[in-house]
Parts: sequence; structure tokens; C-alpha cells
Amino acid sequence: MVQERQETKLSPYTGLALVLIILMIGGSSYGIYRLVKIIRKPAKYTDILMCDHCGHIFEKEHTAEERYPFTCEKCGEKQAYMAFICTKCGRIFPHVHPGSDERIECPNCFSPDVKPLLYVPPKETETESMSEQG
Repeated sequence: MVQERQETKLSPYTGLALVLIILMIGGSSYGIYRLVKIIRKPAKYTDILMCDHCGHIFEKEHTAEERYPFTCEKCGEKQAYMAFICTKCGRIFPHVHPGSDERIECPNCFSPDVKPLLYVPPKETETESMSEQG
């Protein structure tokens, strides 16, 4: 006895549904890929730096993996550190020992009332800062 095979007719929308499913899987895979790429991207920080060699003050964007000292954009020396300002006497100075446990104090008046410099000062302030350094 020979069994007859029944033919199953597919809906005309079956092919469209399969294509949509494949596109959704591909799209979500690409989305996951992009998300992982964004998450792995290192964070960027912007600091105001001061060169310990020439006194130039400038803004620098860097990642956490990059370490001090940075190269000065003016003189090319690798002596640029995060700039601080004394709230007592107004002196701007580089913190040349980043990461150390020592207390940061003003080299001019020895006050511990210092804070990171948040902007690049006008050029005359930079000149005054250099003349005070001697």
C-alpha cells in the first residue's frame, strides 16, 4: 500500500515573515555589536595643564590610561601636569606629583587652600604666573 503524501501549501506571507525574522536577528546582532563597541570606548577627560618647564597653560583631552606628565604643546617638553590655583594668593602652578598621597599646597604661600584650575586664563595671567616663578 502506497501512502500518498499530502502537500502543504505555504501562505504567501511565509517568505516575507522569514525575511523579516532574519532582518530582525541581523539588526539586533548589529545593535549588540555597536553597544559593546561604545561600552569599550575609553572615557575622555579634559584637564587644564601647565608646563613645569615653560609655564604654558593649555587644555588637554585624554583618557584615563594616559599618564602624567604630558607633552607641552608650546615647548615640546614632557613636563605638563594638572594646573592648580591657590585660593589665597592666586598663584597658578602645576602639580608635579600626581597620584601621590602628599598634600597639595601652594608653592608661593604654602596654603593648602588650592583647587584645580578650571579654565585657561587670559595670556597676561600666564605671563604673571611665569614672572612669579622667577
